[in-house]
Amino acid sequence: MDDTELDRRLRANDPAGAQPRTLEATIDTLIAQPRRPRGRRWMPLAALGTAVAVVGVAVAATDIEAYLLSQPPFMTLDVGTSRTSHGLPYSPLMGADRGEDCRLYVELGGASAAEAAAVDAVWEATDPTAFASAVVARMTAETEAAESTAIQVQLLAELDPALPGIRWAEGSPSLHGWAVTCVPGIG
Repeated sequence: MDDTELDRRLRANDPAGAQPRTLEATIDTLIAQPRRPRGRRWMPLAALGTAVAVVGVAVAATDIEAYLLSQPPFMTLDVGTSRTSHGLPYSPLMGADRGEDCRLYVELGGASAAEAAAVDAVWEATDPTAFASAVVARMTAETEAAESTAIQVQLLAELDPALPGIRWAEGSPSLHGWAVTCVPGIG
């Protein structure tokens, strides 16, 4: 080996001289390789799960709100109608709610604020057991219609001390109806 050959071999193995070619080759090799997944397969599933959960909560909240707005004391009333703020404990004798612990609310039409307050006071003082016994005594048959009629007649009798001469859907004020809710915790 002569000096030229030695110089050529030294230059070929010189780390400083060979680095640019080696670096370019390494970069080219890395770019050309297919990219391997690095454990991020769960991210699309997590995003989908989160989206489903958010939609589920929104739907549930909407359904609960709609349901509560169909239950007294939350449901809306016609203009000029008022409802007692206190629900009298009542256990329906007939129908789907038979034997359930429910609350009975009185609905008045055309009552002034003072009249509504007087009815509220009478309704709050009403004995639920005596009311239920009077409804049973007034029933002419064991049907929902008979129970409904007995409730109406008994409500008129209970409210007469607060609003003498109150009638069913006639005059002002009048008994427009009643609402029953059997939802635990409401009332």
